[in-house]
Amino acid sequence: MDRLSVAQAAAVLGVTQAAVYKRIQRGTVEHDKDGEGRVFVYLDASDILPDPSMDGPDMFTDESMDLSNSAELIAELRAHNESLRQEVEAWREESRRKDSILMTMAQRIPELEDAKDSSSESPEPPVTASDGADKGKVPSEQQEPSQRRSWLRAFFGLP
Repeated sequence: MDRLSVAQAAAVLGVTQAAVYKRIQRGTVEHDKDGEGRVFVYLDASDILPDPSMDGPDMFTDESMDLSNSAELIAELRAHNESLRQEVEAWREESRRKDSILMTMAQRIPELEDAKDSSSESPEPPVTASDGADKGKVPSEQQEPSQRRSWLRAFFGLP
């Protein structure tokens, strides 16, 4: 194992010094401190990346192994892509369903307003809490049809 400073280890590994310190923090690389507080990293041959300039165009000696891994990865990505497409289609269908419900509700609003208007013109006014003692008697201000009160005022017995 080689004993290197953090800067040397970063250069050998091809990463930043911060990455080496993070590996030290996680405990994935052996290290120690000297008496002056300097940190040294211990690397063996398996940790050191080969120099990319030394590699020729045939970086992999067993191309069939690399191709089979690529084929597996491509198949996995295609399966994941298809599942995402199905999920998007499910969201679209749900959106269409909600839009349909909203359109139906929007079309019903005029019908509900007409029903509310016809019920407010009924000859019998709503009974309020303040009218409890006078059941059956209609106050004089409510007898005149030209003067309408909102249901909120009628509920709270306000003029």
